[in-house]
Amino acid sequence: MAEQHSRIFIKNMVSNCCRAVVKEQLSNLGLTPYEVQLGEVELIEALTEDQRENLRVALQRYDLELVNDKNAKLVTHIKRLILKVYYGQEEQIKTNFSEYLSAQVNKSYQYLSSLFLKAEGTSIQQFIINKKIEKAKALLVSQELTVSEIAYRLDYSSVGHLCNQFKKVTGFTPSDFRKGYVLSASAS
Repeated sequence: MAEQHSRIFIKNMVSNCCRAVVKEQLSNLGLTPYEVQLGEVELIEALTEDQRENLRVALQRYDLELVNDKNAKLVTHIKRLILKVYYGQEEQIKTNFSEYLSAQVNKSYQYLSSLFLKAEGTSIQQFIINKKIEKAKALLVSQELTVSEIAYRLDYSSVGHLCNQFKKVTGFTPSDFRKGYVLSASAS
């Protein structure tokens, strides 16, 4: 008998912590994941309607949401691709992101951009900027890389570009953010 894998998509599943929560909730419900990626889970077994409802309720407690419609699945897929590229799970892309995204999803960037804006209330570009700044904050806190190395790792054209976006989003320069974190950590 052939295995009956089923694929489900989960909105707001944007970190490894979320992946751990999803794995735990699947286990609690007796479901066996074949693969758990950001925003997407492939189960070994087919999902019954009761299991789907129980999973929906369990995930809701963590602000995670099962995705049912085609457009929402596409938006979740776009987010997953963004996170793979900017959180280091994918090699750096050799083209601009809009071309990469269009090729991965096989749809025009204009269509994807419009769909994303309608679904999320923010543009793909702003979502990318916010995720890059989140990653920059984590790298600044770890203190393993210089600001210049962080700019390179996050594919900024220059340190100045990173600094300008960082300040626009957080209100701080990367150096001030790092200094503030170090001071607050040493005071604890």
